Amino acid sequence: MSYLLRRKIGFLLHLPELFHHYRPVMALLDPADYELLIPDDADESIAQIAEAFELPYAYVGEVLQNRNIYRYLISDHFFLEDYHLLRRLGAYQIRWISELGCDQLQLGNWNNIYDMILCMGPYQFKRLQFCRRTQIHRIGLPHYDRLYRDDTDWDLLPLIERLGLDLAKRTVLWLPSAYEFSSVELYAGAISALREHYNVVVKPHPLTLREEPDRMELLAGHAFTSLVYDPLDSADLFQLTDVVLADYGHAPFEAIYADRNLLLLNTPHAIDHPHIGWGSSDLNIRVYLRTINPDEGDDLPFLLADDDYWERQRAQRDHLCNTYFNPYFGNAAKQAVDIIGNLDEYF
Repeated sequence: MSYLLRRKIGFLLHLPELFHHYRPVMALLDPADYELLIPDDADESIAQIAEAFELPYAYVGEVLQNRNIYRYLISDHFFLEDYHLLRRLGAYQIRWISELGCDQLQLGNWNNIYDMILCMGPYQFKRLQFCRRTQIHRIGLPHYDRLYRDDTDWDLLPLIERLGLDLAKRTVLWLPSAYEFSSVELYAGAISALREHYNVVVKPHPLTLREEPDRMELLAGHAFTSLVYDPLDSADLFQLTDVVLADYGHAPFEAIYADRNLLLLNTPHAIDHPHIGWGSSDLNIRVYLRTINPDEGDDLPFLLADDDYWERQRAQRDHLCNTYFNPYFGNAAKQAVDIIGNLDEYF
C-alpha cells in the first residue's frame, strides 16, 4: 500500500498537557514542517489549544483515511497496542519522553519499537541502553526553559486572579497522581485544612480529569483555594508556588527541576504497583527528600513552616537534578531543536 507524505514531522498529542511539553521546541521550528496529530477520541481542548495558537493540526482518522504519513512521528504514547498504528502514521518513530518516575511503565521493553528516543538526562539514558538499535539523546526538559531565562515575560496577574490567590499567604501546589497510588483520598482532608494559612492550589493528573470522575468529585467536595480543571502550564504555576506536595510519577521531578520546595506524600503499596516497583526513581528520591505518611497529616503545618529544612533541601534537590536531568537550564529547547530540526541527518 502506498502512502502520501503529509508533512515532515507529526507531533502526536494524546493529552492536552503534552502541548506545553512540545511548545518550546515547536516555537523554534518552521510551522510548514510540522503538524499536531490528535487521536479521534482525545479531549477537545487539544484542538482548541491548536486553534488558539494558530497551529496546524489533523486527526488520526483523517490521516489514515487519506493514506497520509509523516516522515517522522514524535510521540510519547506508551501503549503497545498502538504499535502498528504508529507505524501507519510515521515512517520513523521518535519517542520524546515527557515524564520521569513510574520506571516499570516508562522504561520497559516496549521502548525497542522506537528509532530514536529523546530523554531527559543520565538516568533515563542509562536505563534505556537495552534499546540496541535505537538512537538515544539527552535533551533536558525544554518545558521549563522559561524558568531559567532572564528574558521571560511573566504576566501572572490574570492567573493570580483566576486562582484566587491571596498574595499575603504562601502558596502550596498539590500535584496528585492518578491510578491506585494517588494521594487524593488519603490526604485531601489534611491538605484542604491548610487553607486558613496558605493558598492551596490542586492540579489533578490529566488522567484523573479524564477518567476518574469519583476522584474529581471528592476533590471538588473540599474547600481548596483553587481546583484546576484545565491544562494550565505548570511553569506558570511554579512561579507562584512556595511548596509542592506530590506523590509519585513525574510531578516530584518537575518540582526538583523547577527548584521548588518539595514534600513527598507516601501511599500504601505503591512499591508493589506494576508501574513503580523496587528501584524505581519514585522511590530513589525518597532517600534524599522528606516524606510524610497518611497518618501524619496533622504534621503538615509544622513541616511546611520548617524553613531550616527547606534551606537544607536545596542541596539535595541540586544533587537529584544532576542525577535525572542534563543541565540545559534555559537552553534545553535549543538542544532539542538541533536534533528535531535536523532529523534527516540522523536517518
